[in-house]
Amino acid sequence: MRRLAMIRLGMALAVFGVAMAALDPPEALATHVVIHTGKLHEAVTTVNSGDHVTWINATGDPAIRVVFENGTLGAPIRSKLFTTEASIEFPNPGTYPYHIHVGARPVVLKGTIEVK
Repeated sequence: MRRLAMIRLGMALAVFGVAMAALDPPEALATHVVIHTGKLHEAVTTVNSGDHVTWINATGDPAIRVVFENGTLGAPIRSKLFTTEASIEFPNPGTYPYHIHVGARPVVLKGTIEVK
């Protein structure tokens, strides 16, 4: 009798877990692009629609900005200045070329976000 109760409890918990997963789908993934002095960790980053891309400042420079190319339909315009990291969501499929301004120095790094 006790064994049957334990089996029923296990089944109830399994059904509950499946129901909760259906109600609360996993959030979009975050992908990181690390900015080193003079280069990007990856020049082309591929993500799925709805994912976030986070740029991480590993240059030590106190001011960095991600700027998207003019005329790229649906692309964010630019990030705010950031010292440690900035994150942007990409809800629509497409190719989003961008460049990064590193501080007051004339350093411009180029990259592309490919959204499936």
